[in-house]
This record gives sequence, structure tokens and C-alpha cells, in this order.
Amino acid sequence: MKDVLQKNKRGFWLLIVILLLTPFAVGAVTSQEASIEYLKAVMDEFHTRFPVYVDVSSPGNHFHAWTKIPNQFATVTINGSSTNTPHAGATAIRCEFFVPSAAGFGGFYFQNGVITGDQLFPTPNFGEIPNAGFDLTGATQLTFWARGNAGGETIEFFMGGLGWNPETGEPEEPNPDSAPVEKITLSLTTQWTQYSIDLSNLDLSYVLGGFGWVASAGPNPNGVVFYLDDIQYELNEERQEQRLNEPRFLRSFTTEPLQPEFMSPEDFDFILRNVAFSYDNATALLAFLADATEDSLRRAKLIGDAFVYASQNDRDPDFRIDHRIRTAFAAGDISLPPGWAPNGFLGTVPVSGVFVEERQEFVEVQQDDVDVGNNTWTMMALIALYRATGQSEYLETAKQIGTFIRTFKNNIGQFQGFQGGLEWESPENPILVRRAWASTEHNLDIFAAFTTLYQITRDSSWKVDANHARLFIEQMFNSQTGCFFAGTTNPNLRNEAKGQLPLDTHSWTVLSLTDSLDRYPAILNCAEQNHRTSDEGFSGFDFNDDRDGVWFEGTAQMALAYQVAGQPSPADTLRQELSRAQETHFPGIGIGSGLVAASRNGVTSGFDFPLLRRLHVAATSWNIFAETIFNPFYDTAQGPTGRLILPPTGSEISQSTQTFQWNPGHLVTEYWLSIGTSQQMVANEPWGDIHSQSYGLNLSAQVSNIPLNGQSLVVRLWSKINDGWLFEDYRYTTPSPNAFTLDIDGNGEAAVMEDGLGIVRYLSGLRGAELTTGIIDSMGTRTTAEAIVEYLNQAKPVMLDVDGNMEFTAEEDGQLILRYLFQLRGDALIQNVIGPNATRTTAEAIETFLAGFMSGASTQSHSLQNSITPTDEEQPTLRQRHKKKERQRKEQRPASRHHKVRR
Repeated sequence: MKDVLQKNKRGFWLLIVILLLTPFAVGAVTSQEASIEYLKAVMDEFHTRFPVYVDVSSPGNHFHAWTKIPNQFATVTINGSSTNTPHAGATAIRCEFFVPSAAGFGGFYFQNGVITGDQLFPTPNFGEIPNAGFDLTGATQLTFWARGNAGGETIEFFMGGLGWNPETGEPEEPNPDSAPVEKITLSLTTQWTQYSIDLSNLDLSYVLGGFGWVASAGPNPNGVVFYLDDIQYELNEERQEQRLNEPRFLRSFTTEPLQPEFMSPEDFDFILRNVAFSYDNATALLAFLADATEDSLRRAKLIGDAFVYASQNDRDPDFRIDHRIRTAFAAGDISLPPGWAPNGFLGTVPVSGVFVEERQEFVEVQQDDVDVGNNTWTMMALIALYRATGQSEYLETAKQIGTFIRTFKNNIGQFQGFQGGLEWESPENPILVRRAWASTEHNLDIFAAFTTLYQITRDSSWKVDANHARLFIEQMFNSQTGCFFAGTTNPNLRNEAKGQLPLDTHSWTVLSLTDSLDRYPAILNCAEQNHRTSDEGFSGFDFNDDRDGVWFEGTAQMALAYQVAGQPSPADTLRQELSRAQETHFPGIGIGSGLVAASRNGVTSGFDFPLLRRLHVAATSWNIFAETIFNPFYDTAQGPTGRLILPPTGSEISQSTQTFQWNPGHLVTEYWLSIGTSQQMVANEPWGDIHSQSYGLNLSAQVSNIPLNGQSLVVRLWSKINDGWLFEDYRYTTPSPNAFTLDIDGNGEAAVMEDGLGIVRYLSGLRGAELTTGIIDSMGTRTTAEAIVEYLNQAKPVMLDVDGNMEFTAEEDGQLILRYLFQLRGDALIQNVIGPNATRTTAEAIETFLAGFMSGASTQSHSLQNSITPTDEEQPTLRQRHKKKERQRKEQRPASRHHKVRR
């Protein structure tokens, strides 16, 4: 067959994207949940199946070498960019067969093909070349949509058979398709109709020819024009699960189903169709970590695995040596198809680009630079993933990327720091040269990443370089305006251009420099004065200071910055605005899924790239950070301080002995846990009227004698960093005193021979009349055995384990209650009735516990027993605490935090 097939000058890489996601209403789900679902949908859109064609330049496409049948003179044409009423998405494939035809037939074979050396397009492979076919084991059928231009077109569709002799039906090449040709003949209508080829009995372990069609003159004497769309292999459950667990990148934008002219002012729906920016994918990885579910951790690891793979498998030898990360990759499969070996490297990571039909050319997109910011965000994401999983490959790759970033450390000029990366010298001379400028934003990223790496490795050189970045950041502060410049144009000149004052140099400073509000207390005022704006009915912040539209990603960054700064009210207002934007039905945009980047198309940035009203991975990820109060600069839900994860904040503490657990912070040398009945009680000596104690570097504490009397509790976790103390506050409730008291019959009194005896009988297992005879007050609210049992069943875990040993016995707990109601105190209360493994072993502890269940009992503060107060050198001073306490508060934390695993 190779003698009659000829390569069509069609394009090479149709590796790009966009399938509009099915919108779903927020209604019953939170903004965070809807955002996570959007990221999941983007991640999975091409991996629930094995697509052949979705749209032109879709990252889901495979089998790119479209070759003519029977030869280069066949009277057939094909156009993969047709916009003539496609079945779905932006484009369909227009196919035409002309009559007369010398061969009497013509068509196209969609081959995988091969690439060698410096080739730019795949050439046909008829089975001569080994290791160049897809393993599609697990595919059950090949489905496709087709329609005729006039109706009645008779077309033969097929797959497989490359390298087989069509006459003998036997293989004739050394490496043919694993299956002979499988075909069906159809008569098309003018309506889009889905057809299928059954594959259930075929060996699909090596597929070279993924799809094809042939039209003959006999049944089509006047030729034919027909259209194809959405060609794909359907997968069984096992193969689908395998594919869904392959590493991959998410494409950054959900573009509209449009096919603008290439290089037109509105061509972003074309050129951004398969672009997966490294920054966007780093934020998605961190957003999945913030979500902290088992499935989200799995997804974070898949993105992390994709970054590790990309750092080791680039087509450029220089990239492979220093493990640098490209500004953007292609979404979809993490490696080029089998048999594709640009520069002699197999399995290289695909780069983003588009196929321009008119020029029959693949044009790369976002491949003319290497950006320090994208590399640093990748580094931060991998460090976070290492801390979440303990898997060393993430840390090693982060260190390799960090070593590459260090090559941009500048030690010359007035303003040094780290310069911005590499860029083409000119379009005419595409040689990468070092950028002269340096970015405040990049240096903020580097400071956080290098600081974290120093904490993990204890290699002081990372700390030195972090401080080098910090010095540059501080030099960018304008004391007259209270704002941070964007950076420098060269090492001796700061960028003070109007229209180039970025928002993120202010929001990110709050997140990256933990002491920034002490040094620059008006930093968020700068953002309010220069970036706050309204547009299209939304209030938020613009990217730059021309305030020509709302940048929702930046608005989410500000919401998080306000929360970290201890200002929950403006943070909540911004979160509500983001949720409203998420629920708004923008033209062409789904409702209630992800978050669009900007309030309208063409919002200016000041730096030669527009902001778009398109669903955006990074905007959605930052919305998750804002919703979960998750600082991505410091690997997550913790920021620089320790973060309490158990019990979930806002929950009820129903046991008087409670274990508290927290995640580690950065550079923390000691943890201190304070528990009080109010914020004032934990903010002043003795730092908690219920409990106050140092726990060194331990990450958990078991606290006894917590009064369960309906009052709210404030738990403050202190973290000692650089000889200063930072804290986070968490609020809890305890059972209402009206819910559980020793007054079991509800007559307003807790009496020995009624309530006390009734509890002893209950704990002895008596029920019915044996439980209640002679002890029930007819004037009470519970006068039957059933009511008493129901009440005590509910109260049992809270009230009846008096000695705190997790057992409920008449001989111990019942006797303690009886003695207490008899007014016995001291040794007379506890002698010979404290159970084994008890956590309340003193008379005072028992008295305090039972006092909380006395009807009408007043709330008493628990005196400190065996607590340790900080020494003068160790304790947080009132000045330190009052300076930080408002901006360090985060009143709410997601309950799912405890799912996170840390090493």
C-alpha cells in the first residue's frame, strides 16, 4: 500500500484544545466546590477517551499524518478547519472527492507517522519503522460524527490495516498494524449522525492507522462533499481509569468555539486553544492541595509528575541539561506520539502551537522565552507536593529548577536581585539572550521558594539567595506613594512608567514577606487607590493602574491578602463578588463552573498582553485559595506559621479531653498552645484561662479538663519564628448546658435519689420500670423510661465518662456522680472509684467536669493546673502580640484540612 499512498502537506502537531465544558449551576455547591469541579473537568476532558479529532489544533487530537489514497495525484482534498456548522466546538473536517478520477477512488488515511532529526511534520509509516504505533488495548469502538453536503454520499470508513497486503489479507511489512483493516460503508444524510466501528474482537496493541475514508466514483458519479467531526476511540472502564491516571497538563483557557482568522485582533480563541502555561498548572496543583481530598491529592501528583517529566524530556538539549521549564506546554498527552523523535529524542513533551490551514504550517505559541516566574511557580508547586507526599523526586526537580533560576542572579548595578529570564534577541534572530530587566513579582516568588527550600534542606546558600531577592524587593518600594514598582528596566533604572504599576506586587508582598505589613503598613492602600475599579457591574481590582476593567484573578489575590492581613471583612466582600462573577452567565461562558480572567475582553495589563473574559485555570485556582484561605507561597494551608488541622475549626468539642494536631510551619522553633474562654484570655498572661503550655517542636497536644458547659472556646496556636511569635486563632463550641445536665427528669433540680440513682441504674443496664420506679418527678419534662433512656443515650458520650477513660460504668462514673450530688468533695469524692487509664484523676478535675452539668450552674473559669507560662525571654510580648494579632487572625478554616498528609 505504501506505493499508492503519499504524504499530504497537512500539518504536524494538531496538539491543542478546547471542548466547551458542560456548565453546572453553583446552587447546591459552594464556590470552592464549583471551582474544583471546573479544574477536574479541564484536566479530564481529553482522557475519558482517546480522540482522533476534536477541533483543529485541539490537544486531544491524534494520528496527525493525513495521507492521500491512492497517491499524491488522488482527486481528494481535506480541510480540518472548516467552520461550516461543525457538530461541536469550533471546526469540523471538510472532505471532498472529485470525479473524474484516474484511479476511480480517493481518500485519506489518518496515520500516526514518524518524525526524525529536524523534521517538522510526521511522515507516513506503513509498517517499516518499529515502535511507532499506539497501544489502544481497551478500546471498544471507534465512533465519529458525519454528514453529507447533499445527502446520499456513499463512503467507506475504516481503521487499521497499515502494512497489510489488501489482496492477500496478510501482513507484508515488519512492523504493521496489529489488526487488519476494519471497515464499514455508509450512506450519509445531511444531518449530523454518529456512527461506530466495532473493535471488540481486534488486537489493538499496535495501531498505526487510526482512521480513514475512501469514496469511489461508482456510487458517487458526481463526486462528494461531506464533513467529519468528533472522531474518537471509546474505552472500557479499565483503560479509561488507566488513561485518567496519566500525567498531563491542563490547558489554561476554555476558549469559545470560534475560528478567528490567524493573527487577527481577536484570534485568542485560536492561538490559546491548547496552551498550558506553567504558571497556571502550578496554581492548579496547589489548588488541588488546598482542596485536600484524596482525589485532589491524586490530581496534584499527576500535574507534579508532568512537571518532572517535562524537566527531563524536552526536545532541546539545553533544556534537558539544566531542567528548565518552558513558559508553556501543550495540554493533553504528556509526551509526543511513539515514533516521533525531534532532535533524536523520543517521548519529548509537546509544546503549544496551532496549525494554520491556509499556510499548511504549524506555528508554535509562547515558545520565544524562558520565564523566571513560571519556573519559580513550578518550583513552589513541586516543593509543596514534596511536603504533602514525601516523594523525593518532587524535591529533587524543585532543586534542579532552583539551580537554573540561580543563573539569573545579578550582582551588578544599583538594583540587583534576579533578572527575568531569557528571550529571543529578535524575531529575525531567534536566539535566547538574557533579559536586562528584573521583576518584583519574580523576586517575591524566588524569596518564598528559596526560603522554603532552605527550611527543608538547611543549605544556607538558599537562604542567602532568598535574602538577595528580598533586598531587591525592598529597593522597589516607593516611600512617597507607598507602592512597589514593577521592577527594573535595567540594573540601574527602576520601571516607573505610568500604566505599569502591577497589582500583584502588593498582594503578593503580603503573601510572600510575612513581616511586610509591619514594614509597609499601607501596602494594601496602594492597591485600593491605584487598582480598585468597577466594570460590567462588578467591583474588584485591575491588573495595572489604568483601571479599565476588573481582573478577577487579581481580585482573588487581594481577597486572600486581606484575609492574611487580618481584615476578614473586605476579604469576605471580595469573595462574594467573585462568587457572583462565577455564577454570571457571560456570553459564551458556562455558569457556575470556573472563574473568568477578566470582566471583559481586552482589559489591558500594561505589558503587551490582554486579559480575557474566558474561563481561566489560574483565576479559578486563586478563587480556591481565597475560599480556603490558602497561601500558595508557603506550600499551602499553613503559611509561615503552624496551622491547626484537628479538630476542624468551628466544630463542637464534646469531650473534656481533646487531642489537637497541627501542620508544621516554616522556620518554626517552638509551638505554644493556648486555650481560653475569649480572645482576650489567650492574648494576655497567663495566655489562656483554660490551658497554656509549650510543646516544643511536637505537632500535637492532648489537653484535659476542658469545661463542657456551652461556652465558646478560642484556641491559639503560637509559632516562634526568628525569636518572634506569630499566632493563628481557631474557634470552637461546647455542648449547650441546657442540652445535657445531671437533671435527667427535667424538673429543674439535680437530686441524689432521683437523678443520681437514675444514672447509676442506667449505667447498670436497667431499663423500663426497673430504671424509673420511685425516682421520676411527675412535674418534670421527662417522665417515662423511654424519654430518660433517649436523653441519656445522647448525653452519654459527653457527660457520663466522668473520669475520662472512655468507659461508662456504674461502679466508677455512676459512683462519682452520686458522691458529687451528695456534696462529697476532695478525697471523699474520688477514693477507690477512679477507673484505669483515667485522664481526670484528681478531685478538682472531677468537680470541674461535673460542675458543667449542673442545672443552672454558673460558668466558672478553670484554674490552670500544671501549665507552663513562657519565660520573659520566650513569651510573646504584649507589644509583639498586639501588633500582629489582628492581621494574623483567620477566623475560619476548611474542615477538610485534616485530610492533608505532611512529612
